[in-house]
Amino acid sequence: MAAQTDSLRKFAILASKAKMHAKAEELWQRLVDANNEDGAARYNLANAQSALGKLDAALTHYDAAIRETDDAALAKACRANASCACIKAQEPDRALQYCQEMDSPTALYNLNTALRQLGRQDEAIRITWAKILGDAPPKLRDYIQSRGRDRSITVVCVKWGAKYDATYVNKLARSCRRHLQGMGRLVCFTDDDAGLDDIVEARSLPTTTMKAWWLKAYLFSDTANLTGPVLYLDLDTVVCGDLSKIAALASGSRFATLGTAAMRNENRSGGYNSSVMAWTAPLYSEIWALLNEPGAYEVITNCVYKFDHWLEMVIEDARLVDGGVAEYASLTGPPSPQISALCFSLTPK
Repeated sequence: MAAQTDSLRKFAILASKAKMHAKAEELWQRLVDANNEDGAARYNLANAQSALGKLDAALTHYDAAIRETDDAALAKACRANASCACIKAQEPDRALQYCQEMDSPTALYNLNTALRQLGRQDEAIRITWAKILGDAPPKLRDYIQSRGRDRSITVVCVKWGAKYDATYVNKLARSCRRHLQGMGRLVCFTDDDAGLDDIVEARSLPTTTMKAWWLKAYLFSDTANLTGPVLYLDLDTVVCGDLSKIAALASGSRFATLGTAAMRNENRSGGYNSSVMAWTAPLYSEIWALLNEPGAYEVITNCVYKFDHWLEMVIEDARLVDGGVAEYASLTGPPSPQISALCFSLTPK
């Protein structure tokens, strides 16, 4: 009997290696029927069933193997393969139960994938940093620990010239504080801080030949001294609802701004509108650095009129804000409750 079982196991292994999944399922099933406490046979049977798309049957045998085996390596392999099978079947909820122990690189990878499929990317990032921290060398450890010291978002604006006075800045600061929980401060980069309220931190714009909207580029400079999540709003923006979803874009790895497709004043699609911007500073320093090279601003502005067009040239893969912001000129009635901010680009003012 033992010799027959050994022979059957050899054929089952050969079928698995040859990816003859139906034959492997048949042979491994016979071994499980002969000994339902054979954890290795259950594991291999589950692998064959997973390859055949029989997820429920595969999970039944993975679960049994995990319960019945004293072999930690086999249990770990069962959890890893079970979570892979669930992810492949686009059932991330079921995958989570098999990778919570994070006892292997595969389990952590599957946990990250499942959480992202469920729209829980922030949780995946937090868990991964915590896992890396345990074995991180000194510089990496310092970086990870510094991430949590001050992640409050900085809201910024630019006031230059006489078009907008301090009233616009003060109103923007108050409305942001009302509609954005966890806001650190509003920083106004300006050439004239007269009349700004105490809730506004004034910082000087540089001495430069740049004018008007081109001064937004200074926000991306080292000397602007911005770090962490940053949300920029034009001064003619009216905040009318919760800004948290828009502000969350500032914690991502991609620069985010408005798209032009739904903006009547833009008369174009596929472009950027920088009335709202979100990013993690000090990323994207090239927006300023390239302009600030002696002679570069003059050369560039001989060919490029709008700062938004410059952004399109430098950042080719911006994330476009999806919902929450509307252009006033494009509305056909009152803004919906889902709108958090209204932009008054160009006209009307």
